[in-house]
Amino acid sequence: MNHTPHPVVGARTRTAPVNTIAVVAAVAALATLLSLVLTAGAVRADAAPGRSGDGSSTVDAVRGGSEYKQGSRTTRRPRLDADLRSVLTLVNRARSKARVCGTKRYPAVAPVKLNARLNVAADGFAHLMARRDFFAHESPNGASPGDRIARSGYDWSRYGENIAAGYSDPASVVDAWLKSPGHCANLMGRFKEIGLGYAYDPDSTYGHYWVQDFATRG
Repeated sequence: MNHTPHPVVGARTRTAPVNTIAVVAAVAALATLLSLVLTAGAVRADAAPGRSGDGSSTVDAVRGGSEYKQGSRTTRRPRLDADLRSVLTLVNRARSKARVCGTKRYPAVAPVKLNARLNVAADGFAHLMARRDFFAHESPNGASPGDRIARSGYDWSRYGENIAAGYSDPASVVDAWLKSPGHCANLMGRFKEIGLGYAYDPDSTYGHYWVQDFATRG
């Protein structure tokens, strides 16, 4: 009997502690666990505290900034294709209005701008999840979102990552993120920039994989 898994989402936020001598490992700032029933199916927001990987092979997660090696089953789209532009439009439309995420009210905030380095981190991780068939904020080698963002060359002071899998279009994935408190909080956070990623692999568990990397520079 074939069974198609419900779409899922995941959120992670971290802030680097103030240090006048050097940038040190970030501390966990948010951990949200919940289950929601949406029209599309069950949505899970999991933001378990992460570990800082040594980044020894994080380059594998971000090399998708150009292309993947020949023979990969993952189908990639141009990074700023219509779907990803739609995600950006929907995100900034949501940020333009005050809203309640869970039980906390967030004021309207300024739009986020696309950043090429964040795009590399987000797009590379979307493809890594699709190609390696997993769904988590940590890479298989233990690298955290902060590790991947830093490896892309972005000097962050704070970041928030939203991931999702199983949603086939921008409207449904952004709607799922907005209905989940942890993801909504990231989306309404006082970040300045964003990177977006999408990958599709018909042989993977969820097929469609989406990544949002919000960040503010150090």
